[in-house]
This record gives sequence, structure tokens and C-alpha cells, in this order.
Amino acid sequence: MTPERHLVWVEKTRVRWGDMDALGHVNNIVYFRYMEQARISWFDSLGVVLTAGRGPVIVSASCNFTRAIVYPAEIEISVRCGSPGRSSFPSTTKFTQLVTQLCATPMVKQP
Repeated sequence: MTPERHLVWVEKTRVRWGDMDALGHVNNIVYFRYMEQARISWFDSLGVVLTAGRGPVIVSASCNFTRAIVYPAEIEISVRCGSPGRSSFPSTTKFTQLVTQLCATPMVKQP
């Protein structure tokens, strides 16, 4: 059974053209940059002061890619955390592509 993780932060961002690689989808390393930015934004919201030489350390990081994200896109990055231990806490990140769907097409009649 997977331990319970609580949603602690959600960040929305737009995919930039430069985030893509030669294959036309977001480069794998960029996902880790998105994760980093979401964590830092969460820490900022908590008032955690991060300085050179002082801050969180990532012990292990991996990512299972299930679907390519391509430009243009807006994505939502959700950070969830588990129960803290003596000196660490587990966290997971989920990426959701926010898809805009056409809902109506106005027809304007010109005189």
C-alpha cells in the first residue's frame, strides 16, 4: 500500500518554445526544472529562507514519462508530501497538461 501523501502546492506554468528538444516535445531535463521551481515556490510561500549552502537536498529523483508535452501548452505541477521522518520527507510531483477546448464559435453577420 502506498503511504498517504498530502497536496501541499500547485503551480501553473506555460511551456516555453525553448523547453522543447529536437524531437518536438518538452526535454526530459526540463521536467526536473519544473519540479524544482514548484518546490521553491512552495518553500517561498512558507517563508522558508533559502541561501547558498543552506537549503533542501534531494536524495533521489526520478521521473516516469507517460505522455509527451509539446508547445504550446499550459501545465499544472502538483506537489504532494508524506509524513516527515527524522531529517527528511517523501514527496511526489504530478504534471497535468491543461487543455483548452473550443466551446463555442460565434458567428457575426456583417451588413
